[in-house]
Amino acid sequence: MSDKVVKDQTRWTLGCGLELKAVAGNKWGLSQWHLDGFELHPEASADFLMTLELFRDERTDYRFNLSSQQPKLFVVLDILQSLEEPNLVAISASQSLAGQYMDGDYLVLSADMPVAIQAWMEPLLAVMASFLKSVVRSVKERGVQVASEFLNRWSRRKLNPETEVEEPAQESVQELAQEAAVEEPTAEPLADESEVAEDIEDEEKYKDLSVAELLTTTAAASVKKAALRKLFLSGEFSAVDILTIMTMTMPQWVSLAPRWLKSFEIG
Repeated sequence: MSDKVVKDQTRWTLGCGLELKAVAGNKWGLSQWHLDGFELHPEASADFLMTLELFRDERTDYRFNLSSQQPKLFVVLDILQSLEEPNLVAISASQSLAGQYMDGDYLVLSADMPVAIQAWMEPLLAVMASFLKSVVRSVKERGVQVASEFLNRWSRRKLNPETEVEEPAQESVQELAQEAAVEEPTAEPLADESEVAEDIEDEEKYKDLSVAELLTTTAAASVKKAALRKLFLSGEFSAVDILTIMTMTMPQWVSLAPRWLKSFEIG
């Protein structure tokens, strides 16, 4: 039971009209608890006091309840220890929460929600809805700003590659790597003269093939790597990007397609 009576924007202490009644037509004299209604302004010393509290994450359940033909309030009792002195567990306007208690060993009673409670809940639900909309709007705006800045930087780099300035950090890393390579010239094993001769022979043998055809041959791995490196570092490989294709008309794309496909071949 509640120790005091409270009423604010999210809490309202109610007196639950619980009554233990005998089951009609039962020869064993069984009794059952009934909920006859609610007292809106109970005394602090009254029996069966429960504080109805509204939570933001249950807003959808409240709205569904208020939209029904007759809104309800649900009272949860624990009668396992004693039927005559039940333990009041919870009171809620959420039917989903009441259903969760019904799956356990609890007695769930319901009664019509007073009109005063409905009027008290409506403005709070409106405030919750406006708060959620503002949160969603702010998250979307931040996402659009981040995406726009990223796309703008990416577009500038693709459209004006000659104006791109290398970062000092990258230059320092490259310089350190070069110094390390000079200090440790024997880090990688030297290739045998026979392997070098085979590579030269393969290059002469497969020089007229495209990269795709070269990869299907039995050429040495070093020759294939050199061909792929030459393809990726060529200027024609990155000449066409998605922005250019999206803004071109069909005749322009048809005229550019053969040159784009030719860029995959070894020059």
